[in-house]
Amino acid sequence: MFTHRPDCFGVLGFTRELAGIQQQPFTSPPWYTKQNSLTLVNDAKVHSLTVKNEVPELVPRYMAVVMNNVKVGPSPTWIQFNLIRVGIRPVNNVVDITNYIMLTTGQPLHAFDFDKLAVDGKAQIVIRKPKNGEKMTLLDGRELAPRSEAILICDQEKPIALGGMMGGKDSEITADTTRIIIECANFDMYNIRRSSMEHGIFTDAVTRFTKNQSPLQCPPVLYRTVQMLQEVCPEAQPVGKVIDEGGDRLELPKPVILDADFVNVRLGCSLSSEDMAGLLRNVEFEVDTSRGLSVQPPFWRTDIEIPEDIVEEVGRLYGYDNLPQQLPKRDIKAAPEDPLLEIKEKIRGCLARAGATEVLTYSFAHGELLTKVGQNPADAYQINNALSPDLQYYRLSITPSLLDKVHANLRAGFERFAIFELEKTHNKQHPTDGDEKVPQPFNILALTFAASPKEAKSYTGAAFYQARAYMDYLAHFFGLELSYEPLKAELNYPVAKPFDWQRSALIKDVASGKTL
Repeated sequence: MFTHRPDCFGVLGFTRELAGIQQQPFTSPPWYTKQNSLTLVNDAKVHSLTVKNEVPELVPRYMAVVMNNVKVGPSPTWIQFNLIRVGIRPVNNVVDITNYIMLTTGQPLHAFDFDKLAVDGKAQIVIRKPKNGEKMTLLDGRELAPRSEAILICDQEKPIALGGMMGGKDSEITADTTRIIIECANFDMYNIRRSSMEHGIFTDAVTRFTKNQSPLQCPPVLYRTVQMLQEVCPEAQPVGKVIDEGGDRLELPKPVILDADFVNVRLGCSLSSEDMAGLLRNVEFEVDTSRGLSVQPPFWRTDIEIPEDIVEEVGRLYGYDNLPQQLPKRDIKAAPEDPLLEIKEKIRGCLARAGATEVLTYSFAHGELLTKVGQNPADAYQINNALSPDLQYYRLSITPSLLDKVHANLRAGFERFAIFELEKTHNKQHPTDGDEKVPQPFNILALTFAASPKEAKSYTGAAFYQARAYMDYLAHFFGLELSYEPLKAELNYPVAKPFDWQRSALIKDVASGKTL
């Protein structure tokens, strides 16, 4: 549970969860759950801070505020002690407070030196993707060229941070810093994960942003950060206005509607609506039991969307040890046989008795293999996250995969053999399945007969007739009579591309006239 819950990556959420599983009510501190506002002042030396978000789909919310009269120095001993306890090195009061708040709430923050960004007292932050050839130096001194889809936090000219991952060297807080910009933002977890893996950056911020932190917690976290900085630096003041880019587009999680029976049937228990409501209220859900269960998730829970999520919450908070250890009732009648699976088993058994060997190859193929057999890779579905560079596409037919195994087996000393495979293929020429536009699979049987030149002299007939013998044997087994007709022209289908049409035949069932 703790590996995927965004709120449990902070002490606040972790403590709430511990209270919940002990069926004790938990109340978050007021600064986290109440609407708070900052007392802002004007400063003639700080004219403005503006934020331009060019990638709102990757950065749902970006908040920032300027603070003046900041005196950078060592943080209080109690803050340093708490950071050291969890393996974080104290740096200075500004950085230490942002790390302390991150450990408390699970929300990473970052601070920039305002004067290193500003021009004539005006600072602009631009959130964008990298430009061609653009490089930056990170806080750890490493210089890199960000991946093309990475999120960059920039000033008017250059990158100042790799969004959601690590700050830049050119804008770091130093002992001479007196004005800072505090950033509290939310980033797309998939983008952060891919950028992290490509650049080998695994910071505490990355760990949390890849768990889908709630953008709705940014305001209280930013408020608490400013409050703590003012406690450490009484002269420090928030200046100008609080930037909230994207906050007006966000909505609270939608209520989940269900009833007690829905939960009890799945858990095997007999809890009342009030029992369930009490368990959920302990971890600060709002629950209305006037008509069934109407459950309003708190703003920090981004993983509660469907009734089954509530079942999981109730079961965990009630305690899995308290659930009855009883198998559910099931009909003991044998499941009906699947006609397709039955036919497949008969085909496999028939060809195996004839001496052929079944193989199982990958459902994916390299683009070069498709090209070698005359198939067009553009007709195949490409895999975005392929298992390896050799498995880029869904295969259009099985024959190329079998041909790819012939040479290796001949070299291994198998001078005469027949291999077959019965599996699914996909291609773009066929319609997708329903509104989801899912590629529709097709079951295909392919058999390849191969022999070394030396072995080929010891039997009568070309490989064509050897393969036909297997086909005739299979047809006889199923009671079919086949006809073989020469092709008059090349067939424009991916499955036919690996064959020389002038040395191939079209196979038909004599009784039905259907092409096999």
